[in-house]
Amino acid sequence: MNTIQKILLVDDSVHDLYAYEKVLQKPDRQILKAGSGQDALVTLLNEKDISLILMDVQMPGMSGFDTAQLIKQREVTREIPILFISGAQMSGKMMNYGLEIGAFDYILKPVDQRLLQNKVDLFLKLYQQKKLLETQAIELNRSNTELSQFAYIASHDLSEPLRSINSFTQLLEKKYKDKLSAEANEYIGFITAAVSKMRGLIDDLLAFSRVTTQGHNFERIDCNKIVEEVRNTLAMKIVKTNARFTIESLPAVMGDKIQLLRLFQNIIENGLKYTTDQSPQITISGSEIKAGKCRFAIQDNGIGIDTEHFNRIFQIFQRLHTNEEYPGTGIGLAICKRIVERHGGRIWVESKPGKGSTFFFTLPVIAEKAGNN
Repeated sequence: MNTIQKILLVDDSVHDLYAYEKVLQKPDRQILKAGSGQDALVTLLNEKDISLILMDVQMPGMSGFDTAQLIKQREVTREIPILFISGAQMSGKMMNYGLEIGAFDYILKPVDQRLLQNKVDLFLKLYQQKKLLETQAIELNRSNTELSQFAYIASHDLSEPLRSINSFTQLLEKKYKDKLSAEANEYIGFITAAVSKMRGLIDDLLAFSRVTTQGHNFERIDCNKIVEEVRNTLAMKIVKTNARFTIESLPAVMGDKIQLLRLFQNIIENGLKYTTDQSPQITISGSEIKAGKCRFAIQDNGIGIDTEHFNRIFQIFQRLHTNEEYPGTGIGLAICKRIVERHGGRIWVESKPGKGSTFFFTLPVIAEKAGNN
């Protein structure tokens, strides 16, 4: 980002232009001057990265208001903050009009030098922070795109040799099982298990990379049907663990059905996996809250999570237990976080060790009359 901050002064009074310049000049600033609205527009065509425009309202030919309207029509200058200077007391209606067409604030003549310095310093700081955030957002988006592409390519490149290892291991087992020692057959079992684990890791890594790059369009989703479908998918695990469910009537949301299925399944499956000696008890609820969001809660009676790990569990490849204790890839909750964020929501957990966990997440609700978009 450019360290020199450019300020454009616009006033038909040469005396005032130089007075403002004297007050605002600093080593890290470049002061540009224009004697009319037309001159200001020409300057904006030729100069880039202007951080602030200080402009008189009452000028012959083209007023400050007229100039501001033209400035806001151009995409490259639309976001430049404008600080109006007025030589006369303005009505509230006129001041509101100026704010509507793009003014950030007003200063009345005769100009108080300290007030002018403070306001200019503040607007420059805010504008610089805004540009920094925009730059960081662009860089973050680029990094996320590169990460997704890397994960996708790496996963595909790993899949082919993995299929070969699995195929030849199966052939070896089929053809030589009776000729090999018990120890050799045990080694084949280790290879098969490792291949299966690696395949699961690749599948989850692909799912993680595809959340933002290969998501489906949003549609009206009945979350009651989502939970029902997830329970059908997990039917064998539910029977095996003797799990019991309490499910409240859930609202409809706007979302990607495939991703919401994965979101609910990952969290419910964790509730079935991370259990104590008791049978799993899972409660699912959802209620509409303000700002067009619905908050869902999935509660279990499992082993719980210590407070210090609340953020860590949503990071990729972060596991709190060994694979021997609880098998998994450490990607499931990271996928959930990505899915929720793609839907404009957030996800968090409340838990105590030995007391179970409640996972909360918000999703955009859809009004009953809205229908599909």
